[in-house]
Amino acid sequence: PVPELRCKVSDIVYGLIQRKLLPGCSVLVTTRPTALHLLEQAKINVWAEIMGFVGEEQKEYFTRYFEDQTVAAAVFKHVKENEILYTMSYNPSYCWILSLTLGPLFTQTHWDPQRVPKTITELYCNFIYNILKNHG
Repeated sequence: PVPELRCKVSDIVYGLIQRKLLPGCSVLVTTRPTALHLLEQAKINVWAEIMGFVGEEQKEYFTRYFEDQTVAAAVFKHVKENEILYTMSYNPSYCWILSLTLGPLFTQTHWDPQRVPKTITELYCNFIYNILKNHG
């Protein structure tokens, strides 16, 4: 392999997984469960599946996170109605980020539905803003 050669990112990843590039390195690939079939062609000798929430466990997380069950229900409803956020909520660490970010928006007396994040980018912008505002 020539370092200056331009190629697709997928070719680089494939080369790393197949140990053709950097043969002594370890590669950690993360993916959503729905995309696992894309890795079937790769010859992976060690793998681990980190299980997330199943069934009603996402809803249970929000119910336990918020003391105010009205807020818990509103946050979960918003997440469930948004396919991107709902997909993220299978991962417990994302539920924590969703709760930290969405909770304050739903506890305000006069909250603006337009300000509630609907995309991952909006969610993370809100999350980082709150960290900087409260801890910066």
